[in-house]
Amino acid sequence: MANTSRYTFSISHSDHDIFSFLENKRKTTSISSYIRNLIRKDMGQAGLNEEQFEDMYQYLLRRLQETGTAVSFEVVRKPIVEDEDKDMIMNLF
Repeated sequence: MANTSRYTFSISHSDHDIFSFLENKRKTTSISSYIRNLIRKDMGQAGLNEEQFEDMYQYLLRRLQETGTAVSFEVVRKPIVEDEDKDMIMNLF
């Protein structure tokens, strides 16, 4: 059996919404798994930059294509603000 570390956390009586959410979450997954996934998500957000995400995306896409799981597709990146909108905004000033 693998060695595990135990952590305990408390939920205040006033946090009924959190308690209810966790009770519902227990019906579909273990709380330990849920917390580990939240921590991994936080760790990933803190440490990865856009270039690393792009590298991961390319790697995953390549692996999916190699296994025949995914079909080839292109990602079209649209600017946040279209040129027409930029002109309209600039005309306001």
